[in-house]
Amino acid sequence: MIGFVGTKDGEPFEGGTSERMPLILGEERLIPGFEANLDGLTVGDTTEFDITFPDDYADRNLAGQVAHFSVELRELREKVLPEADDEFARSMGDYAGLAELREEIRKRLERSALDKARHEFADRIIEYAVANATLELPDVLIDQEVEVMHDEFRASLARQGISEEAYLKVVEKTEPDLHADLRPRAEHRVKVLLVLSRVAETEGVEVPDEAIEAEVARGRARYANDRKLLGYFDSERGRNFIRSTLRRSRLVEKLVDDWLAAHPEHPPLPHAEDGPSSALEADSATSSAAIGATDPGTLVAEGGAADPVAQTPGEPAEPAAGDVGADDPAAAGRAG
Repeated sequence: MIGFVGTKDGEPFEGGTSERMPLILGEERLIPGFEANLDGLTVGDTTEFDITFPDDYADRNLAGQVAHFSVELRELREKVLPEADDEFARSMGDYAGLAELREEIRKRLERSALDKARHEFADRIIEYAVANATLELPDVLIDQEVEVMHDEFRASLARQGISEEAYLKVVEKTEPDLHADLRPRAEHRVKVLLVLSRVAETEGVEVPDEAIEAEVARGRARYANDRKLLGYFDSERGRNFIRSTLRRSRLVEKLVDDWLAAHPEHPPLPHAEDGPSSALEADSATSSAAIGATDPGTLVAEGGAADPVAQTPGEPAEPAAGDVGADDPAAAGRAG
């Protein structure tokens, strides 16, 4: 536990002072080289030193600049791990001993690894389908997806306690700059949504009305205090979003299962958790609701969007279950 005061050109700077800050040595959470100056201190000791901020430091006013720090070591603690024995195992749950706890951990890790492998293979299938299709992307859908991604990003910043205004100031960008940065990924996500919706239509994947109503009920319970979100998920546009999302999710699961059935020599790839996937889990669900987005899959079903056309397969190579997952997990996540 340390207290410190940082100054630049003799003046304190924002964020450079703390009365009590926990610091785990070895994690290097502060400026590179900061921790090395604390080596050998005992409780109550102080030290002073100069240090240079990295050139790529987030605060451009400090990037590459030299600052002076005065630091006091207020508390010093050491993590003491319990003995890995039967008594420890019993304290962790209903386990007879350490061997039983180890076996349960092994099973959990195996299930997690299989679930990860399934998701990575699903991502690979998605990328293969997208790479082997040609279509023109309507600007209106790309613009809408940029807005969805902007809302997702804004929510991510809020969870970290950062305002969008403060972020844009630090990175020295405007909102149009941010939209320009988001546009390439937005184009990819729209292409994924359109292609999967067309493949789902071709494969005859359908979602019964009762599944839609079940999702609407989940939305009512989960967002009980958000009238705007409830209104969206209860509207025709919201129900179409839910239907398209579930349809794409079921399609990808079908494609994975069909591939595994055609390759019985391959080990099974079960999910870590059984049960239906939800259309409301991804951040894009709440962001789509926030801006009242129209799901591209709805336009495909109505023939109102560009029709993806399959190319002659050539590149990339046909996906294999051991291949690496997609480069844009967010796109796959929205697709289910």
